[in-house]
Amino acid sequence: MSLCVQAVILACDAGHVELGEHVISLTSDTAILVQATSTRRMLQELIIREILCKPVIMSISKKETSEEVLPGLETAKPLRKRLAPTTE
Repeated sequence: MSLCVQAVILACDAGHVELGEHVISLTSDTAILVQATSTRRMLQELIIREILCKPVIMSISKKETSEEVLPGLETAKPLRKRLAPTTE
């Protein structure tokens, strides 16, 4: 999340994004919709409008497993059935 915010602020400081423009910022696993602002105005004007996607489990830094965060995940039934390939 911090890299998304940093990218928008740096782009605004460099003049590639206008002040107040709404921007979608992406990293490898996170995406946000944010109102762009400069470094000087960050604390007053930075608004994260929406978190579009963010990982539930951050196994690299926090050493969490899916069983700890989402109990019963392994026993949950799949939402869709897989169809067997046809030989036609």
